[in-house]
Parts: sequence; C-alpha cells; structure tokens
Amino acid sequence: MNTPIKTFKPHDNYIASLVDYYYIDHRPQNQYLEIDCFPHYNSTISIYRSQYRDQNGVMNYDGAAGYFQIFTPIHDNVLQVKQRGPVHRIVIVLRPLAIYNFYSNLSFNKYIYGYQFFSTEELDQIFSMSSPHAIASALDSFLMGRITGFHQPALHSAIQNIIYGEAGVPVNLIAVKVQHSRQHLNRLFQQYLGISIKRFQQIVRFRKAIQKKLSNGTLQNLTMLAYAHGYVDQSHFIKEFKQLTNYPPKTFFKKGDYLGAEDTFWHIKR
Repeated sequence: MNTPIKTFKPHDNYIASLVDYYYIDHRPQNQYLEIDCFPHYNSTISIYRSQYRDQNGVMNYDGAAGYFQIFTPIHDNVLQVKQRGPVHRIVIVLRPLAIYNFYSNLSFNKYIYGYQFFSTEELDQIFSMSSPHAIASALDSFLMGRITGFHQPALHSAIQNIIYGEAGVPVNLIAVKVQHSRQHLNRLFQQYLGISIKRFQQIVRFRKAIQKKLSNGTLQNLTMLAYAHGYVDQSHFIKEFKQLTNYPPKTFFKKGDYLGAEDTFWHIKR
C-alpha cells in the first residue's frame, strides 16, 4: 500500500534524546481507513487538522473543525485507529518518560484526548509548512520552550538497561543495579508509564524482534529470532506474539505494512 507517511528526525541533539522521530500522515483522498498499531514502549502526541473524534473513537473530517490533539501512552495491546475522510496529521513519537520533560501538569499513564499540547498559532505555523525539515525545526523549537526539568534517575536507568542492555535480564537484577527494591521500581513504572516493569520488558523484546526481522528483509528462523531477544524458546515467542498482536509471528509479518523509514509497521484495513 502506497501510504504517504513521511518520517523524519529532530534536528536539535537534546530534543533528539527525547523524541525518537516525527511523521506526517497526509491523505487528502482518504475515505475510510482502519489501522492496527501494535504495542510499543514509545508514546505519541498526534495532532489532527480539521478533525473531530466521535463517540465511537473514529476521527472524522470536518472542514470547519479545528485541531484535535491526542496523547497515546505506552500501550500493551492493539490500538485501532479509525479515520473517516481526508487526513492531515503530524505525530511526535516520544521516548519513554520524555513527555514529562515537556509537560508537568498531567498524568501520562493513560490516553488524553482534546488537550491543547500546542497552541493554535503554533499549529497554524507547522501545518502551513510542506517541508519536513522546516516542520522538524519548528517542532524542535516549540518543544525546547516547554522543557520542565523532569528527573527520575533510577526509573530512567532501569528503562535504559531494558532497552539497550542484554536481553532477558531478571527484574531483580535491574532493581539491584538502580538501587531500588523490585516493588518500589515496579510502582514507579506503574505511576509514570502505566504498566509493570515485566510488561515493559515484554513490549521491548517484541519491538526488537520486529525490527530485527524487518532489517533483515526476510523472515529468519523463528527459533534464532526468539533466542536472540530473550524468549525461552520458539513456543514462548509465538505465545507472546499472539498475546500482543492476536496473530502468530508469520501471519503478523505477512499482513503488515512497513511505512516510512522508522518502526511504523502497521496492519492497514480499508
């Protein structure tokens, strides 16, 4: 499917440490589309132009509507995005905890609909731009003006250990490394991310397995893929994939659409 998704990186180095990437989704000819988005440890701010959200959760085009902004937290199940009519949205993909560096007056362990993360004036400016380079520069600037000075060093360290460290490290060892009890560390994950540390680990290895497969271009041996990302065996690998996506791995990859240049791997339904 030739969906016009354009992904691009922040320019500012500090913002890049908090924002994984931005993307534009512009489909003026769209009639109706459903997108299945799968569990991820990143969160997002999605900004729709001329859209409103109805009681069934469908985003609908209305030329007279303004902007509609949505915060999507770390989610551990399939998120179904439904869009009716022309679509023009810009999405900020945030690394874990990054949202707290920009906004301090909300709880970000749940979905937030209709909050004004950016002003109308700011959004008029970025939606008038066609160049991803210009949009990235503007978003970088807007976000830099919102820095709050958030600090949770133990939680941040635990997250970094899970994402960038060796696969399959027990939670107890991570807790020891950051000098917290397992119970306290789990409470921090629940408070700030809305999920347990164990569930966070599951999502991370799931996303790493996806990226490994996509980077190879072909479906490598599932047993090798499973062991490389901390699964006990192929059966464990298949079971967790079904829990997180409702599909076994082979079906999941076959049905998916890899869009843009980042990890925008979705199932598209017309």
